[in-house]
Amino acid sequence: MVPYRKEPGTINLYENGVQPAIRLFNRTDLTFCALDKQFVERVAKELGCESVLIQNIGFRDSSIEHLICLLVDEVETGGLSGAGYADHLTFALTTRLLLAGTQKGSTRPIGQSLPPHRLKRVLRLIEADLDRDLSLAVLADESGYSRSHFLRMFRSATGFTPHQYLVFRRIEKAKSLMKNSKATLVEIALDCGFSSHAHFTRVFQRTLNVAPSYFRRHL
Repeated sequence: MVPYRKEPGTINLYENGVQPAIRLFNRTDLTFCALDKQFVERVAKELGCESVLIQNIGFRDSSIEHLICLLVDEVETGGLSGAGYADHLTFALTTRLLLAGTQKGSTRPIGQSLPPHRLKRVLRLIEADLDRDLSLAVLADESGYSRSHFLRMFRSATGFTPHQYLVFRRIEKAKSLMKNSKATLVEIALDCGFSSHAHFTRVFQRTLNVAPSYFRRHL
């Protein structure tokens, strides 16, 4: 075992199958993420790059750090945002890690938008199933594209990621129900696909800067 000083905020990326031996000499918070090999291979196939995570010790990447922090927050809150949100974050994290080790031109983002007829199919599915935990894979299948292409093309067409758009439509539906029905906030939360009243309140307040109860009282 070789002593190694890991600077705060740095990231260690190990190659496929490598399980590092870690011994902590000081009190610290350490986040350990393990990506399923088959999942990495599927993402790499969609991106058109090698499915090898190139070892890199002690590097910094604000995007990767942000994605990991979002995943940690999702775990610590009991998965309140749903499997689709976690799936999106994991796919984005894997994409970022894979592209960090390749210079292949085929992996650069493209600006092409989702064709209108395919976009309509995806939007219809979202509207019909706002109360469902729609995964990135389900939405991509509906579009007919791989997840990586679907993500780029959907965002180019709408200005939103699929998850952002889903949350936007859920909030809009909730606002409509608060205006036009006598359903309780708990009933509205569940009808709009939120896992609980607490989850609904948190997302609503983060989006509109007011709590649902305040919004309803001031209609």
